[in-house]
Amino acid sequence: MPEVVTEKDRLQQKLGESHLLADNDFKKFMGELDKYIDQDSKIQDEKTMPKQSENPDIDEREYYFLSKSTEYANIIDKEIINITKYVRDIYKEKFPELETIITNPLEYVKCVMAIKNEKDMNNINFQGIIS
Repeated sequence: MPEVVTEKDRLQQKLGESHLLADNDFKKFMGELDKYIDQDSKIQDEKTMPKQSENPDIDEREYYFLSKSTEYANIIDKEIINITKYVRDIYKEKFPELETIITNPLEYVKCVMAIKNEKDMNNINFQGIIS
């Protein structure tokens, strides 16, 4: 099934930026998650018993964080694809072969950031960029 490209996706591809970082719901969720992780690590450090819930196998808060994290991971994947498309559309005029050489979206963007406008690729240190 082909992926539907929304108007928001098109705008993101045009602007080349993440909207998630400005999303108040995302910021609130990340704050809640940080507090939950801190609280959970304190429980583990103190070796105390975790809170009992109706289902002993899963805590409701844990389920909430797992499901929301999965949802945000999908949004982040989509944003990475959109931003990479934006960068590729701009950079393919300078170095069209790069997208066939570097297929990983994050590595591609890192390479573009390293290359910038350099003409001689021997002057670029790709160590730590390409796996």
